[in-house]
Amino acid sequence: MFLPSTTRIKLLTFCKEILQNRVLNTNLFRMTTDEKLIERCIALEKLIEAIKPFYSEVTTTENQKAFLETIIGAAIWYFPHGKTNWNNKVSKNAIEQLKENPKSRLTRDHIYPRKAAGKKLLTENLCLNGEGFNLFCLYQNELAAYVLVTSEENRKLISIQKKHRYGDWEKAYKNAKIELFDFDELVKIEDPVFIKALQRRL
Repeated sequence: MFLPSTTRIKLLTFCKEILQNRVLNTNLFRMTTDEKLIERCIALEKLIEAIKPFYSEVTTTENQKAFLETIIGAAIWYFPHGKTNWNNKVSKNAIEQLKENPKSRLTRDHIYPRKAAGKKLLTENLCLNGEGFNLFCLYQNELAAYVLVTSEENRKLISIQKKHRYGDWEKAYKNAKIELFDFDELVKIEDPVFIKALQRRL
């Protein structure tokens, strides 16, 4: 799902300004997170452009395709991501674990498995033309989204998500018997101290 057209135009202008500044002022400042992401989106789009012809060849084996999907999916792991990519969902077990131990660590489970994301990028017509903009939008709106879960739930989901079609992440969580809560609802019923502890785990 892409951003509305007016927002896309603004974002494209923003992306181009950042890239232009990088060319003109490479030694004047350190790269921001957005700058890193845009540059990596450009690089990955160009890589996908180069790989797609071979991926689509009749003679390319399923083993080779799976390998390429893994490579592209793995590249997404190196994209910057942060709190803004959280989809506001947290598991019941994660809530209980944090209440028992406020110092416990929670895990970011990306709801779109990386290999499945790699296949999507290689098989669908997403207009990845090497400019980086469409991949930037897709990543921010979809591929980077994550849920807060326990480490045990994260491991459990790995095998279950492989059996589900791309985009059916909610069904995967149900099959894993992982109950999810929305953060906005938690704010209404939980102690503010706990809410702050949860926010620090993002």
